[in-house]
Amino acid sequence: MEFRPSSPIDLHIHSTASDGTLSPAEIIALALRLRLGAISITDHDSIAGSRGALLCGVPDELGF
Repeated sequence: MEFRPSSPIDLHIHSTASDGTLSPAEIIALALRLRLGAISITDHDSIAGSRGALLCGVPDELGF
């Protein structure tokens, strides 16, 4: 992954595994569309959202 210091990041995202409205795959797609440099899925009491993102594949250009 190439570090892009001017890229925005979002390190507090909840998925449908918790109280969010987007699936892990939808979160990744939106992050790419918004050109985020990095994301972190921070669901309550579960790592299912993070696991789902890893299983669907996190592109190299997105820090995770």
